[in-house]
Amino acid sequence: MIFKKICIQNLFSYYGEQVFDLPPPTRKRPVILIAGRNGFGKTSFINSVKLLFLGTADEMLRNVQTGTTLRPNSYLLVTDISNTLTSD
Repeated sequence: MIFKKICIQNLFSYYGEQVFDLPPPTRKRPVILIAGRNGFGKTSFINSVKLLFLGTADEMLRNVQTGTTLRPNSYLLVTDISNTLTSD
């Protein structure tokens, strides 16, 4: 499974819709690295992807923005998976 892009909207530290276009893997660059300064959303990005595949867990619920509640209807991340993913 290869992600072409990931869209996150109003989840964890992301406000509004944030789109991450991911380059296709190549022989020289088969892996995408996530780098950034402290507090710039690296862990929120990983937690969003974990949420997509694993659902909620008590640890993740504790990390939700103060004053909000994470419910299943709060995190519909992919509406048409056929346009977002390819499999090899």
